[in-house]
Amino acid sequence: VQASGFVNYFGMQRFGEERFDVCGPDIGLRLLRRQWKDAVELLLAPDAESSEAVCRAKQLWKESSDAQAASKLMPLYRHNERLVLKALHRYSGCADCHERALLALPYHSRTLLLHSYCSLLWNRCASERLRLNRNQVMVGDLVLKCPEKASADPTVVLQRDDALPSNYQPHQVTAEEAEQGCYSMIDVVLPMPGRCSILPGNSVGQFLRSELARDGLSSDCFSGKILKVALPGSYRRLLAHPRNLQWSVRDIPASDEDAASPSEPSQDSGLGLHLCFFLPPAVYATMFLR
Repeated sequence: VQASGFVNYFGMQRFGEERFDVCGPDIGLRLLRRQWKDAVELLLAPDAESSEAVCRAKQLWKESSDAQAASKLMPLYRHNERLVLKALHRYSGCADCHERALLALPYHSRTLLLHSYCSLLWNRCASERLRLNRNQVMVGDLVLKCPEKASADPTVVLQRDDALPSNYQPHQVTAEEAEQGCYSMIDVVLPMPGRCSILPGNSVGQFLRSELARDGLSSDCFSGKILKVALPGSYRRLLAHPRNLQWSVRDIPASDEDAASPSEPSQDSGLGLHLCFFLPPAVYATMFLR
């Protein structure tokens, strides 16, 4: 894995907790569709895994649409739901009350909801790209090149551990470059959807378009701001590589009592893998361990 890398998927924490009935991408999709009321209803939908107090508040909203009463029942730690409910009460009767309620969310929360859908779409595209060819660069794949160095050496790309600076420009691999092996899988990036994103010039780009269409979206959905959040798009490496990877197999105590004396493991203790590594920014350790 240190030599060939691992798939640079966004981790599950990007999307919310899997055990909940509604996760971030579901709400993010409604935001991209500008379906404000549906987004609010999803955010406030009761789910089986929430605490009893949260369920009572959400059930009250579902049955009565009494935003004020539901906000008083909602526990203080459910900050986003309380903000939305208070805004629904404040702007009740307004034609744009649901949009205003969503704008009551902190900017960071609005951004995370939108990005959660885009991240899920990126993961789908990564799986599709690897299904087509796991080992070789394809014609039309995207790589990033530094414009200052491009004239001197058209194949200059980022090193595997570099972050992705904004001055690097996407380049579609030509048939000649693919045949000559100018790039490797280390160089391949995939776009995060946005108004400025360039898509791969192969079937992966078509796959992304079809996935957007399946979700009722098009590239036009990323134009302008959505709830005052801009989505210009970006690029993310298909593969990531751990640095300074070290590992060892160790005895793991079977109980808390055994943990007090790790030098004397009991007969019931097992073996565990101890890993030490460094990952580049925005790479998920959970995906590396997977």
